[in-house]
Amino acid sequence: MSRRAALAALLAAPFLVAATDPRGDVGPCTRGRAGTRDARIDVVDARGEIVERGTALRFTVVFASPPEIPDREGRPFRVDVVLRDPELPTVSFRYYRDLNRIVRFDAVSDPLVQIVLLPERGANVFVGATLIGDTLTMTLPGRLVARDLDVEGLGLERLRWGLIVRDEADCDLLGGGRPSRRLVEASAPAPTPRPSPLATGAPSSSVVPVAVAVAGLAAAWAVGVLLRRRAGAGRPRR
Repeated sequence: MSRRAALAALLAAPFLVAATDPRGDVGPCTRGRAGTRDARIDVVDARGEIVERGTALRFTVVFASPPEIPDREGRPFRVDVVLRDPELPTVSFRYYRDLNRIVRFDAVSDPLVQIVLLPERGANVFVGATLIGDTLTMTLPGRLVARDLDVEGLGLERLRWGLIVRDEADCDLLGGGRPSRRLVEASAPAPTPRPSPLATGAPSSSVVPVAVAVAGLAAAWAVGVLLRRRAGAGRPRR
């Protein structure tokens, strides 16, 4: 790969739909502090999408192996999707940088998605987390993180996102953990196939001509029988 192509790929990396993450890169959340490099929180892929015609968000996190839910060892591990809305002031603390919203999942029994609104010092909760095998999906209404200021839509495409997964002193940060990646519009679902006419009880195009032909033969036979009977009734008896 040429130097120019490598530079272009590097610049485009934060804006990819699916962000891959190296395996085995779990380390201490803070430099200079010890960690256990817990492989159970190792993230290998993540996606941030705008769904439901621009009204909702969906974040998908893929781990190297299926995580245990609930996490009963020490504190439950935590998945934080960090967001930055350019219309709001940002904050930074510890290993969180330049953000103003957090979409949070804690590995507890019956988990809820928590939405932390940092400038407003508020929070919301939503039932929108699903874990199937090694894949965690969090879906939430966009109105919980963005405001429709001009009554023309939420403008979710202006948000930037990042990912921080933490368990005790260990972290796996996607791209350094800063909210720098773009959200993208999810592809439209495939059209639902229409049911077969036979399955719904309606006659198919091949059945209708046969039925009409059978009905016509039956009517002709009935007319013939009736005419023969009338002819027989009109003959004089010997």
